[in-house]
Amino acid sequence: MSIRTFENKKGITYEVRFTYKDKYGRKKYYSKRGFTSERKAKKHEDYMRVKIKESNCEINCTKTFENVFYESMEQSDLKQNTIGLYKEYYKLWIKKEIGTAKINLLDYSIIQNLLNKIGKEKTISVCKSALKVISYTFKYAYNNGYIERIPYAKLKTTGKTSVKKKKIIQEDDYLTLLNYTDNKSYKIMFQIAYYTGMRIGEILALEKNDIDFYNNTIEISKNLYYDKDLKEIGISYPKTQESANYIPIPSKLKQILKEYINNLEYDILVNENGNYIKPSNIYNFLHKFNKDNDTYITMHMFRHTYTSKLYENDVTPKEAQRLLRHKHFSTTMDVYTHLKEDTLQDTIDKVFN
Repeated sequence: MSIRTFENKKGITYEVRFTYKDKYGRKKYYSKRGFTSERKAKKHEDYMRVKIKESNCEINCTKTFENVFYESMEQSDLKQNTIGLYKEYYKLWIKKEIGTAKINLLDYSIIQNLLNKIGKEKTISVCKSALKVISYTFKYAYNNGYIERIPYAKLKTTGKTSVKKKKIIQEDDYLTLLNYTDNKSYKIMFQIAYYTGMRIGEILALEKNDIDFYNNTIEISKNLYYDKDLKEIGISYPKTQESANYIPIPSKLKQILKEYINNLEYDILVNENGNYIKPSNIYNFLHKFNKDNDTYITMHMFRHTYTSKLYENDVTPKEAQRLLRHKHFSTTMDVYTHLKEDTLQDTIDKVFN
């Protein structure tokens, strides 16, 4: 019912209230109250419906932003973990605002307003993550002929300043973490991460035959991920030679792995029960550990700690690129540059003290 009646001290008044879709295909509400008669309310409703219809540019278009986004994910050559993250970003920050909008009608102002809204509530890191999803979707739409041009040149990202947290795991915190649990699977996973800098998905996908004690290497050829849509664990394979590679086993880790594997009944390395571990189990465990010990450790910090140790021991950027398996040398150099900047204060203090 588009006309509603209200009764108050002054008598009966009428409200016009109806839904419509704007030119982007998004559901909107219109309401105005205070009319003294139903006839006046109806007249106003008719006027507003015509005005809204005239302002909506009716262009023959069927695909919404959501249609194109999920289509781009199905066709994507991104890593499965990245696809999972993009889907989460979309559901959290984009879907509600422009999910139902027709993609060829979205313009710069709509997208910038969305980013501004995210920036008011979240950190700039979140805002940049949302922009990645939006940009990826529009590039896919353009490449497939769904739009004639990408509707923006340069978008601005804003956001709250996030609290800078430590990136290096101190040895005391690492030992505390190992002693925090009796779960052998978790212990070996943290030890592998500490001594190799491997990513969580790479570690969780390891099998016995990936470890070569004769040549002292670990073969990295798989990546474990959890598909939230299908609610199941999957294994993907690296698409670049840099990611799929062999890395050396440090002597300390070699002894740890030998003892662990001798007592392991199953092929899957990082679970003594023979089943793969969901990454979220590890994240939840670390969350509890951090809370109980008033500290902060994430799985990615293991990789950063490993990189820092390479830098501190004068491992060249080219060697570090090989050990970290970065596709582009510039990625390694960016990390090394940040590490150098972090040590500048210590360096200048040593010079003048």
